[in-house]
Amino acid sequence: MICIDQLVVTYGAHVAVDHVSLRVDEGEFVGLLGPNGAGKTSLFGALCGLLPRRAGAVSIGGYDPEADRIRATRRLGVVPQDLAFYGPLTAHQNLAFFGELHGLSGKSLRDAIDRALDLVRLSERAHERTRTFSGGMKRRLNVAIGLLHHPRVLVLDEPTVGVDAQSRGALLDCFEEVARSGAAVVYATHRMEEAERLCDRVAILDEGRVLACDAPDALVERFGSGCLRVRFEREVPPGFVDEVVATGAATEGSSARDRMELVVPKVEAALSTVAERAAQHGLGIASLELPEPSLEAVFLRLTGRRLRDGRSAGR
Repeated sequence: MICIDQLVVTYGAHVAVDHVSLRVDEGEFVGLLGPNGAGKTSLFGALCGLLPRRAGAVSIGGYDPEADRIRATRRLGVVPQDLAFYGPLTAHQNLAFFGELHGLSGKSLRDAIDRALDLVRLSERAHERTRTFSGGMKRRLNVAIGLLHHPRVLVLDEPTVGVDAQSRGALLDCFEEVARSGAAVVYATHRMEEAERLCDRVAILDEGRVLACDAPDALVERFGSGCLRVRFEREVPPGFVDEVVATGAATEGSSARDRMELVVPKVEAALSTVAERAAQHGLGIASLELPEPSLEAVFLRLTGRRLRDGRSAGR
């Protein structure tokens, strides 16, 4: 249902999406994980036909969202990060307005509104003005609008940001039901637990490129183990990480201030080497951490963003 082939999106000289290819089939739930500036929003913009492509191809159900926007958007539902409805209107009135934009009317529109409200558990609040809604209710209405016309492709851009646990649970149940109905879903999130629960595959995106794409368990098995984190009693001296890697005790590493993170083939050998080299530099070890294999560990290993929090690379 979704086919992205060697997609390139640029802003002047900056490449926001760099030759990305991704396919999502009917009933498949694919997550996008990436730090701020990784290119997720630009990728969604091109997928929805809202941003021009510098190169590559995109299709929604066989239709190009730039060349055949009407046919493509009829198959597409979008839930943006920002709330996109009218506060003075009730939930029902908002859905009626957006439903008419999709060409729904009469009984088809009424049935679609009832179904969408039921999916996000807002049926009992249908006739209340949405400006009085809680944050979680507003997020659920945002989702209902995206689902209203029963799209075969659903794009979700961090739809659970800022919601309470109850609303988050309701939304995740809703997304699972949509995928079971046969829709192709692309889901951007910063929440690893959501990706692990929902996604058949996860694509990790950074600096406009897909670094890895596979089932969560497969990614964890491939990249998630063999991590060693060390906090020292003072700042890591220049060249210390390279010195440890050169011994063969680690395959790669990075540092920031008093912290170092290593990818190691054998934890015991790495611990011995780090302790020995630290002693040679008069560098006291304050703490050691061997994180359990997880999707978060995969993300941090591939992007290194725990050690690059301040960096912003794109959109």
